[in-house]
Amino acid sequence: MDDIVLLYVENRFLKGVLLKSITAARIGVLEIVDRDDLNLKLSGFGPQIRLVLLEITDENKDIIKEKLDRIKEVIPQTPVMALVSKDTAEIVGFAARSGIKDILYIPKSKELYRKVIQDKLQPYYDQWSAPVALPQAALSDLIKKPDVVETLTVALKHAQRGNYPVTLVMACLTGRRAGRRRTSIID
Repeated sequence: MDDIVLLYVENRFLKGVLLKSITAARIGVLEIVDRDDLNLKLSGFGPQIRLVLLEITDENKDIIKEKLDRIKEVIPQTPVMALVSKDTAEIVGFAARSGIKDILYIPKSKELYRKVIQDKLQPYYDQWSAPVALPQAALSDLIKKPDVVETLTVALKHAQRGNYPVTLVMACLTGRRAGRRRTSIID
């Protein structure tokens, strides 16, 4: 899992819609249960967490404030989105005072949940989309380059002379953000 969404949602229907949407985009999900669970997930997966989704209700504002403070302490650059089903001035004001800039207003009609959630999360999904595969023609052009062929030939001859096993390492650098390159290793 390269990209993970940290999720704290009590509404089961909303949680189901979010889980389906996030996993359909091939993004990992970690659910927060309590303070200790949050600390465990932040210490184990902190750098991989790309978004935090927190459902804010009248009853859980204190809990949210505590979780949000810990999240900002450990992963301050990670965006946080508030999920608000009751858009009162008190809840929206709480979210704004807590530093949450992105608020998703959940509609009263459950039929609209999927569309609203998909529309709001799609920019994040696009940002984390899977890398584009290297076209087959480009790969064959790379293998045909004289310096690559020469290096492979020398390595194979050296392995034959010394009766060494041969390990080929192939890496594909993708167009993802700097510092986060995926490689594939084949033995």
